[in-house]
Amino acid sequence: MERTCRKCGAVNSSADGSESEACPKCGVIYSKAEKVFELRAKLENQKNTSTTPPRRVSPSFPSSVRENAAGSVKSTNLVKYAAVGLFGVVIGFFAGREYMRYQIAMAFADAAKGAMAAIGGGASPITAQKTLEAPKPEAPKAAVEDHDPFTVQLTKKSFREANFHDSYVSPAVEFTLVFVNTTGQSVRAFDGVLTFTDLLDNKLISVHTAINDAATPGRALTWEGELNYNQFMDSHQRLKEARIENLKIKFHTTKVLFSDGTTKTY
Repeated sequence: MERTCRKCGAVNSSADGSESEACPKCGVIYSKAEKVFELRAKLENQKNTSTTPPRRVSPSFPSSVRENAAGSVKSTNLVKYAAVGLFGVVIGFFAGREYMRYQIAMAFADAAKGAMAAIGGGASPITAQKTLEAPKPEAPKAAVEDHDPFTVQLTKKSFREANFHDSYVSPAVEFTLVFVNTTGQSVRAFDGVLTFTDLLDNKLISVHTAINDAATPGRALTWEGELNYNQFMDSHQRLKEARIENLKIKFHTTKVLFSDGTTKTY
């Protein structure tokens, strides 16, 4: 059968005439749309046929009835006001609980940060068998060399557990480095910044290192050092877990003391 939608005017030639059938274009139920339009038409007809508006007659009630009605209205208003007040109290209660929970969480977070700072010491401290210090900012150098006067190679890395039965109490990352003096002069001591990176040159940790061993020009100097391990520092954990074949090392010389007593800053 054919059916026309009263809402959008679309014609459905394959309609089945059921009560719950809907227009395929706008989705409205045919039967409901027809009832709405019929009711609207009746209201329009009543509006057009009425010439004078009906008189409104105010009913008169005995005084006792009016007083009871007024009292009922007041009671209803009081109930509404009480409900609104109770709703405000409930909202305030839960809002206060959430604010207290937020304050407690922030207090715990600040306490955890303080504990981590106290344990970690803020910087990356390093000690070694030969003298290792934390990196320190230095004044601008008057002269800068194009290349570093020392080459360095990492030949060994291991981890030492804490041992309370001998002198090695603290856990540490131990490593062996080989320096080669390329200055062409005998060196009595030198220092600089030692940087460990991964194979993609992403920095793991940098430490200031002082080597107080003599370095002959063109010859290898084997040097052993260690980094006091702090399990709460991410850089220490990554250095500990990294395999030696996945590590790269760089050394930037900052100062050299030559055997003749002269010094040079890089």
